[in-house]
Amino acid sequence: MLLVDDSPEDRHSFRRFLEHDQEQSFICFEAASAAEGLAQCRERRLDAVLLDYHLPDDEGLALLATLIAEHGLHAFAMLLVTGQGSEQ
Repeated sequence: MLLVDDSPEDRHSFRRFLEHDQEQSFICFEAASAAEGLAQCRERRLDAVLLDYHLPDDEGLALLATLIAEHGLHAFAMLLVTGQGSEQ
């Protein structure tokens, strides 16, 4: 699983939660920007991407669109998260 979030604290929390899951085994990779996340998606075979909505170099939706265009809609699970704003 790739964790794309500019907050080291958030990445750490996600990683800790996922890697201590008693029922599943997760291997987590991290990226702090959209560019780094895109590069890792191109290099690694991933099962899932957890993507922050607000990144320092691009919006998460733009990266999501790029990932879908390059890898297809069903290549891996994609989850968009945000700590700000509303559900809309």
